[in-house]
Amino acid sequence: MFWGVKSKAVGIDGQSLPNGTQVDVSGVGFASRNDRLWGGVGLGGSFNLADDKYSIYGEVSANTSLQSFGDSYSINGTVGLRVKW
Repeated sequence: MFWGVKSKAVGIDGQSLPNGTQVDVSGVGFASRNDRLWGGVGLGGSFNLADDKYSIYGEVSANTSLQSFGDSYSINGTVGLRVKW
């Protein structure tokens, strides 16, 4: 086969550490802490050429806090080119 297409779907869950970060600037304290429980979904795929010698791939995922759904979120993406020698 000269070309091919592959796809994938992923589910993501995770927990962060409870301590967060703290800093004191000129006597004023600042603190940041992520919610502990997160979830997300992702979708990715690849387009392969020349019997998988060349591959263009990509993935995108969206994550959100499950405790404050939609208030805290992240969106990640990856795109690349893979060549087999």
